[in-house]
Amino acid sequence: MNYAELLQVVAVVCVLTTALVLLAGELRRTLREWIERCLPPRHLRARGVRRRQAGTAENGDAHE
Repeated sequence: MNYAELLQVVAVVCVLTTALVLLAGELRRTLREWIERCLPPRHLRARGVRRRQAGTAENGDAHE
């Protein structure tokens, strides 16, 4: 194998690697969208700590 052939092999490997990375990213995006469509909405949204509303406390008259 001479130098020119080695450069061709390197170029082909670079092109194939780039194509595989792009394909993997697209596959990941498609898989994520499919999973989001299958799950109920409560699994998709980040929620903070739930707090009680004013009238539902155990001893609601304690602060009045």
